[in-house]
Amino acid sequence: VSDVYAENLANVNSSGVRIRGGGVKTVHAFSQGGVLPVLIENISGTNFGRRLVKIQSSGVTARNIKGHSDFDDVLTVIASQSDGSWVSSGNKLEAITATGKIGYGFVVTSNDTTVDGVTVDINADYITRRGFQVQKAKGTRLKNLNLTAQVPMFFDLTSSDINDIEIENVTLNPYAGASYGLLGSNP
Repeated sequence: VSDVYAENLANVNSSGVRIRGGGVKTVHAFSQGGVLPVLIENISGTNFGRRLVKIQSSGVTARNIKGHSDFDDVLTVIASQSDGSWVSSGNKLEAITATGKIGYGFVVTSNDTTVDGVTVDINADYITRRGFQVQKAKGTRLKNLNLTAQVPMFFDLTSSDINDIEIENVTLNPYAGASYGLLGSNP
């Protein structure tokens, strides 16, 4: 899947009113955690809905993913996820850029996921919830993260075993008033 652009795919009802928590996804790789060795690249979006890319499969590579939102109902640019009875693993997320009112640059709840090269550059007028979230993920590797944001918390490692997660080469550039932070069950 290559060269997809999404614009104004808002979470709206039939009257055109925005709905918080809507489920709009531009690209969705879904195999209930089963291996789906696909390449998703050159995906970009503006006001694209809940997620730009959602991966619920294993063995997926996603790279050069860029998202911007002017609305705070957007959750994340990219998510690599597991769900209850099945687990996704072995996904690679590379060159991710998030700007505007986006909740997370990326979200990972899958195992053995590599995230390499993320820029979260939030406009000073906006406040996002987190730089990224890693939850219930084992063996995840986070590399080359450049987080420039006015956020309550840069890192959200909720319910994660920090010993199984590698983090290297992270740059934090807060705007005035932003706080640094690491949130985790085993900090």
